[in-house]
Amino acid sequence: MAFNVNQFQAEMTKNGIAKTSDFEVEITGAPVSGNVLEPSQLSLGSILSNPVGTVTDAVGDFLGNLFGMGTGGARSMTFRIDSVTFPQRSVTRIDYKDYGPAYNIGGFPNYVNVDFSVILSPDLREREFFMQWQDRIVGNHRTDGANFDIGYYNDYILKQGFTIYQLNPNGQRTYAIRLIDCYPEQVQSISGNWASTDVQKQNITMGFRYFKEERLPISFTFDADNVLSAFNAAKNLPNQIKGRSFDALNRAGFPLRF
Repeated sequence: MAFNVNQFQAEMTKNGIAKTSDFEVEITGAPVSGNVLEPSQLSLGSILSNPVGTVTDAVGDFLGNLFGMGTGGARSMTFRIDSVTFPQRSVTRIDYKDYGPAYNIGGFPNYVNVDFSVILSPDLREREFFMQWQDRIVGNHRTDGANFDIGYYNDYILKQGFTIYQLNPNGQRTYAIRLIDCYPEQVQSISGNWASTDVQKQNITMGFRYFKEERLPISFTFDADNVLSAFNAAKNLPNQIKGRSFDALNRAGFPLRF
């Protein structure tokens, strides 16, 4: 079949295109205290300079500490994770031979770690969040003495709280990938440089056991721009097609004329 640019354009218009920028990552229920991401900032200077904002932040800190990581911490991390690799899977091949060429039989699944980067706050609280998570695995010798005791598996893994969402152009979540039994395997180095004013980011490698995927239902949202666009497009349709549209709308109880 010869390539047809019109058919290609029709297919892309009909089903749309996923963009690399249309994603978000959500981390909820991690085994780390909520005050890591939302430390209290109460001081006399902050209260005098911005009383309303300071009180609002204090309430957010209280709720975050009360409910562990909390919705505030999860939301903050979601805004700051600016890149991520979607998880991949390979199959271990088993060579079986009885007569003639060997059969390449599929075997056990292999899951490759997920990498992502986080835009850091000036006090590096996001880095501290993942470092404290690692402390539960290798011991808290980083901050307290010489404790190198290895943690229990169930005490440091996150069962299903690390989720990558694919979004559509309207910002709606269309697909979810949830890492099962994950933990930060590597908190990579960050660097400073007086000759650069680049945004400081923390790269993280997340290990996990396996992942689950789910297509998400898209709820209806009213978007004035989309409605106006559809209205203008309908105005330019041939009369025969517009007539059929009128009949369908009338049967549905929504009479419409252009």
